Amino acid sequence: MLVMHESTAGILLCRVGDGENSEIKIVDKYLFKENKEAVNILSEIKNHRINDELCGFLKKNVSEDEYLIVNDKELVKSLGEKAIKAKEDLILQKKLKMEIETRILKHFDLTEEEFRNKWRYIADNIATDSLHFQVKEFDTMVIQSIKLYDDLEKDVNMHSMRIKEWYGLHFPELSNLIENNEKYLRAVDRIGNRENLSKMEDEECSEFNMKKVQKLAKNSVGSDLKDEDIKKIKEDIACVLSMITYRTELVSYLTEKMNEIAPNVTELLGVMVGSRLLVKAGSLSALSKMPASTIQILGAEKALFNALRQNGKTPKFGILFHAPLVSNCANKGRMARMLAAKTAIAARVDYYKKDRDGALGKKYYEQLDKKRQKMQDVGSKGVVVRKKTGSKPKVEKR
Repeated sequence: MLVMHESTAGILLCRVGDGENSEIKIVDKYLFKENKEAVNILSEIKNHRINDELCGFLKKNVSEDEYLIVNDKELVKSLGEKAIKAKEDLILQKKLKMEIETRILKHFDLTEEEFRNKWRYIADNIATDSLHFQVKEFDTMVIQSIKLYDDLEKDVNMHSMRIKEWYGLHFPELSNLIENNEKYLRAVDRIGNRENLSKMEDEECSEFNMKKVQKLAKNSVGSDLKDEDIKKIKEDIACVLSMITYRTELVSYLTEKMNEIAPNVTELLGVMVGSRLLVKAGSLSALSKMPASTIQILGAEKALFNALRQNGKTPKFGILFHAPLVSNCANKGRMARMLAAKTAIAARVDYYKKDRDGALGKKYYEQLDKKRQKMQDVGSKGVVVRKKTGSKPKVEKR
């Protein structure tokens, strides 16, 4: 059997017998002339490809009736396209590696220092190229952005709760009147000490009803705070408001990136749900390879495995529940199934097609929205309720 072994110094072709203790013979070797050539060839092999020079070397040594043993299933396909028969054998490759690596310096006439320098140069360059490739992939930017958005959301909510408790010592009634966190923070920032409300006019505050707040302030049960305490609260509010502003900018950035890399998925699911699906899948490439049944329950893995262990009902949706088409539908399970099927197609179009404008996503959204509207009068058990004037509702099975 003819086996290909890659190293930092070159490519070795070895013939190995069928027996366990069979001798390993070097048939031929392809020595890398320069370190740059080594980086290019090894990077191609890492990405399951063979360049023309190496292909010529292999064709010269591998006969038409013989199979070349490699350690990569995808590389077998690439070699087949070049008319070189190949198959994968990891056990034989492992055995060969243990034998060859001990004598690699002798095979390529290298000193230990030369081999170490080659190895370091090639490893650094391949790692750098891999990092550059990841940066070029825009879905990596989307994944990091949505994770940052979630962190910001948690921080804003936590700080808002802390400020409500802190300022609640002085004016506890205000939190009951203004429930929105951002409006509450801006109101506190403008009011400061509740005694200032008597001097304020209606035009100064758009976040709340001035007369109601002034009335609450007169009868407030809160204790007085010093000016330095109010100052510290306002400083914390300024930090939270800056985070809220940045969060809004981050959503705009996310929208731009999602429309650039996955416009059809974005049109179908929305920016936030689409980006969360990318995070769960790992990349747009991984999402495009997933079947609709997997996309449907992404985000509900824990519930799925619990149901399988306990022989219970499996979940009908995961992250897709937050999509408007599902959350606003009467029959959520059925809509989630249809939406997952369309999302699988949209993800594949976004990943494999170069010219994409989101037209397919819009078309699918309109189709599913019409079906959702039809489902509004249909219960979860598939029953249509039709009312007649002056009589009881008539129930028909669908």
